[in-house]
Amino acid sequence: MYQPVHPHIPEPPTKKLKLLTALSFAGVVFLALAVIILSLQLITQFKKTNNKQSQIDSISAVLEKSTEALLKANRDLIVQNLLPPLDSFSSQCDGGNDNGALFTPLSKTPIESYNVFLVECRKNISAGKSQPRIIVFHVNNDGTKELTYGAIDSEPLCISNKLPVANKLAAKLLIPVCQSN
Repeated sequence: MYQPVHPHIPEPPTKKLKLLTALSFAGVVFLALAVIILSLQLITQFKKTNNKQSQIDSISAVLEKSTEALLKANRDLIVQNLLPPLDSFSSQCDGGNDNGALFTPLSKTPIESYNVFLVECRKNISAGKSQPRIIVFHVNNDGTKELTYGAIDSEPLCISNKLPVANKLAAKLLIPVCQSN
């Protein structure tokens, strides 16, 4: 068996070495605890951020729906102010003016004492064959409105040349004037 010539006999650790060992062990434990605590805080913060983002998304969806409802209500108010009562002029669609027709004003105020609308029938939209057309109402001095021109389904989207201010309306609304009427 091998025996070293100068055997190394381990010396018992000194107080300084014991202290350094204990401090390094405590440092590793402290570092491990710090990493665990910081990781848990990071996970908690991530969950809070996700919860806040989901709340923001839901509030954003509600706000978008409310905005759409307000825009629709605003458009309906504009239409009600610019249109005469729906039963006071001929039906523009099969379902009647109340149920079958969608009126979209092309301007928020009368132009040259005329209100111009784009009319679309709901059944055409649902069938996928959109056929919008132009109708024009004259606004009298007393505020009453009367149907002046209503295009038929086969006519293009244009202002009738029978209107005395057709060119002015066409220029302001960027719609051509029909020459075939």
